[in-house]
Amino acid sequence: MADNDLKMLVQSIEDYAKWVKSMEEHGRSPHTIRYTQILMNFVVFAINNNIAWKDMFTVDTLEGFRKYSDFKKAPRALVALSGYLFSHGRIDQPLEIPRPQIQIRPLIQLPELYEQYLSFQKQSCQVSHGYLMEIRRILVRFNAYLQNHQIEITALKIEHLDAFMAEFKVAKTTRSLYRCQLRGFLRYLYREKALKRDLAGLLVGPPVYAQSKPPIVRRK
Repeated sequence: MADNDLKMLVQSIEDYAKWVKSMEEHGRSPHTIRYTQILMNFVVFAINNNIAWKDMFTVDTLEGFRKYSDFKKAPRALVALSGYLFSHGRIDQPLEIPRPQIQIRPLIQLPELYEQYLSFQKQSCQVSHGYLMEIRRILVRFNAYLQNHQIEITALKIEHLDAFMAEFKVAKTTRSLYRCQLRGFLRYLYREKALKRDLAGLLVGPPVYAQSKPPIVRRK
């Protein structure tokens, strides 16, 4: 590490510490805390690893310092310093703590009739992407249930629907939402003549319709 690089780093830390102190004195505390002790630890790290000024505020240096330092907030301290230096035109860009990459699961391809219904919901009903994904999830489970029990869509009965809904060990409001989403699919099946009977109207609550003799409501 060149002497000039070391001087620039130490001076930057001193200037940053003074800036934070002045913000606090004027009641304008920045969205950070004073990381002076951690940043002096960074000076030692930079010297030991012979890091030049141009390489100090990079993701690789940030990751290396995180592994080196015993301070839990080591990455945040370096990010805070880089933000100060960037705002004062002393480096080209500030550091950011890398976010973990989210693994996006591929969509499970459903039978054509299911996919057509989802396209109908997206194009004609213009539902949000989030709600469309909720519908897809319930249809994935519904399709798996029918396959596991070797039930054809055309042979659907209310007993099958009741048994499927009974598998959900969820809150009453959540089950009601699932039931509503499934009813929409059932109406579509009936409209497309995949079902001879509109089962959506029967899927309204507890599985009373699945009983051989549904309860009779007597008037007083």
